[in-house]
Amino acid sequence: GSLVEDDFRPVPFAGGVTLMGARPADVTDNRLAVWLWWRFDEPRNENEIRFVHLLNAAGELVAQVDTTLGEREAGEQLAEIVELALPHDLPPGLYRAYAGWYTYPDGARFPVLADVPGSESAYVLAGEITIPAR
Repeated sequence: GSLVEDDFRPVPFAGGVTLMGARPADVTDNRLAVWLWWRFDEPRNENEIRFVHLLNAAGELVAQVDTTLGEREAGEQLAEIVELALPHDLPPGLYRAYAGWYTYPDGARFPVLADVPGSESAYVLAGEITIPAR
């Protein structure tokens, strides 16, 4: 299939960040790759943190990557692959990957300006994966 799933629609965040596309890729060697495509309508700086969190069916955090994307200019776009290290004892089941932004050091998340899964928590569903029984 294509990199952008047909049913994904761009999701705007406050502060001039838009998630243009997202999907989780395969799990290999206890790592999950999540593909993200961002558009920046306003400049970004090192104190703004992009996060990707993997939650289990109970909504508990099981893996995360929180990283600055550094200085970005208005009008810039970025496609990235974020690799999450998964716990070796991760039980089989359905997991959801979410992406969002917050400011450092206060941890204030960028509100999501759309009614999408996760928006009430100020993050966006990037996709679902199923961990098979080993």
